[in-house]
Amino acid sequence: TVEQVGPVLVDDAVVSSTRVRDMVQAGQVWEVRPLLGRFYQVRGEVVRGRNRGGRLLGFPTANLLLRDELFPMPGVYAVWADIGSDIRPGVANIGYNPTFDNETLSVEVHILDLDQDLYGSDLRIHFVQRLRSEQKFSGLDELRTQIEKDVALGRTVLSSSEAGIG
Repeated sequence: TVEQVGPVLVDDAVVSSTRVRDMVQAGQVWEVRPLLGRFYQVRGEVVRGRNRGGRLLGFPTANLLLRDELFPMPGVYAVWADIGSDIRPGVANIGYNPTFDNETLSVEVHILDLDQDLYGSDLRIHFVQRLRSEQKFSGLDELRTQIEKDVALGRTVLSSSEAGIG
């Protein structure tokens, strides 16, 4: 026998793949969590970037090879980074790095308090909350200062969030 199941509702609205995609693309990663029952996540291989994060700014990043994943809109996000069996807090930037006039979309994750070579690793990123929009800075000092603020805010957000679970 087949049992017909009615639509699933969250906050009096039907949960649908279209609604989830629209919310993710709008950067509403915190709001989409109840619909999925977990944080929205993507997976990618860590590849070499332009070596600006660690070398120029003092914030090394894991650069993800972009696949056919649905990424949130450009901006900075508090994330949990799943490295094998280790789940670490991090701050991710999705965007075009306008301070450097890039034309291609990139996903870079600064994993907090981690000093490890991740090249070639498979990394799963759990998006917890959007921290701010992408913006262009007048120079490296202004960018570095903002990254420091992003990391501090990311730590605060993640301190009240269960690692990778939702």
